Amino acid sequence: MFSFSIARGRTMFHILSIVLGVLIAVMLTINSQFSLILGNFQSALIIHLVGLGILIPVLLLAGKRAKRERVPFYLLTAGVIGVALIFLNNICFNTIGASLSVSLIILGQTLAGQIIDVTGFLGMEKHPFHKGKLFGWILVIAGAAVMTGGSSGNAIYLFLALISGALVMLSTVINAQLAKRVGLLRGTSVNYAAGLVTAIVILLIMGSRPSEFAVIPSIHPLLIFGGGVLGVIIVSGLSTVVPRIPAVYSTILIFIGQVGAGLVLDYYILDSFAWLQAAGAVVIALGLLSKILVDVKEQKKAAALLEAAA
Repeated sequence: MFSFSIARGRTMFHILSIVLGVLIAVMLTINSQFSLILGNFQSALIIHLVGLGILIPVLLLAGKRAKRERVPFYLLTAGVIGVALIFLNNICFNTIGASLSVSLIILGQTLAGQIIDVTGFLGMEKHPFHKGKLFGWILVIAGAAVMTGGSSGNAIYLFLALISGALVMLSTVINAQLAKRVGLLRGTSVNYAAGLVTAIVILLIMGSRPSEFAVIPSIHPLLIFGGGVLGVIIVSGLSTVVPRIPAVYSTILIFIGQVGAGLVLDYYILDSFAWLQAAGAVVIALGLLSKILVDVKEQKKAAALLEAAA
């Protein structure tokens, strides 16, 4: 009965991972369109303002006292990374499209997730690398090659998408550790506050003027508020999911949600279906699934040894 409840709980987090993947693809598309109108760092400022505008009232209504615990400085960097991600994602989405950007971002997350699983980075649970996973990695790399087959002229943007994916995983782990120390809502609020300060500093250095924001009233509310609202949901969701299931597991489930949504968005925005990206995504998914099956096999073997020893 106890094991069933654990399995059911994990299933909930698996489903949540897929939903978060869909929301991420939608958010990235909204943010990229918003940045085309307002500018990368100007839009980042608005996105973080909207996020804080949601979080502060929720914190006040919750009325919970902050956990009095010293927080290492590195746990405050997720907000800075968030601004960098908005900038990188906007460039990639507006250059190589939603489906290819999403797939390469997920590939970057997968690589970073594997490193985190093996090293136990920032206190995450260790999951040793097994040689049986090499076949899965071959499929992942082959799928990535298929997806990028016709995009050699955009090599820099392909690389930026991979970097973006690695930063997403790094930010997610940092947010999860911060949430453990100060609570989910406060951790997310710190993330957005740090991102807002970062965006303001960058705009001041760039010599940005208030007149640059005069166009906001003419922008559709979905673009103005969508990124901030979805961002709060996604950061909170990832901070909840990542500590509870292996990073590679969450990665493949988020991958399914993101790529599926990315292909649909590309179809409606560009009026074409990216068959090459879809085929590559399937190969990558098979590679990730192969890696998961190796984990499951090893877990069963370990459980059998423990049972035999008992």
